Amino acid sequence: MPPGPNPYALAQVPGVIAPGYLWRFLGPTKDRPFVPIAPQADCLEKVRIPWPGNGYPTIFGVNWGRRTGKTTCAEILAWHAFVAPDDMFGPPTVRITADTFEHGQKIWDRFVWHAENTELKALIKNYYRGRMLIEGVHGATIQLLSADNPQSLAGDGVTTWLIDEAQYLSYPAFENLLPSTAERDGVIVMFGVAENAGPFREVCYKGDNPRDYPEYLRLHYPTSSNPFVPRRRIEMAQKILSPAKFKQLYMAEWDTETGKILKNVRGCIVPGLRPREIATVRLSGSRSCHRSVYL
Repeated sequence: MPPGPNPYALAQVPGVIAPGYLWRFLGPTKDRPFVPIAPQADCLEKVRIPWPGNGYPTIFGVNWGRRTGKTTCAEILAWHAFVAPDDMFGPPTVRITADTFEHGQKIWDRFVWHAENTELKALIKNYYRGRMLIEGVHGATIQLLSADNPQSLAGDGVTTWLIDEAQYLSYPAFENLLPSTAERDGVIVMFGVAENAGPFREVCYKGDNPRDYPEYLRLHYPTSSNPFVPRRRIEMAQKILSPAKFKQLYMAEWDTETGKILKNVRGCIVPGLRPREIATVRLSGSRSCHRSVYL
């Protein structure tokens, strides 16, 4: 956790220029400030933006049930990352991405609105609309990129990656953005629903096994954790959806079959059993690919 008596009171940390209690500026109005609900407060406490010396974990998989405040929490984390202290390489470099620009704009549009219409605009030096890039008065940058072009995610030394709708993120996209956090010991925070196969599913599985994977942490917040969602609406959804889909969308839990998380695979292998080749697939010319299975 960041130093200081309150994790939200960023101004109490030397070298941080943000106003104290940053999240209060993100409410609908000054008279009705934002107050985190339980899942948001828990996520804001546990996700470590790259404060010097934080260490592991650095890759977070956060499963959100529908209507639990995911986008709002992601925007607050974007602001925290944007005003974090400089490291040895300089001010923070923050990137927001999703599988498409439209999905990424859910976080980005809120960030831009608060940067232009609240006291937080005092932190902004330039907004390059064509590039979807904001530069702070302290030199930090935050930019929206789309993961539909994986190569565009490489190159920058990033302190924080925020990935929305991570259940749709491709392996090429994840593999391109991962090295960008290396020398700055940056963090990757993936937000999404517990469905589909891909890097998000893998990150969440590893995050459930901190003993073997201390670099990872999984958090999950079911729809029932939002006190503003009536229980009858959750019960209605349970009647309408299949058990697997309800588990994914409302309980924020991976379904073993549709999530394709296969546990204890090694324990299913019979020691000493030799593979028997059952197929040879011709690829091109004289090259071939052999597939073996255990029978």
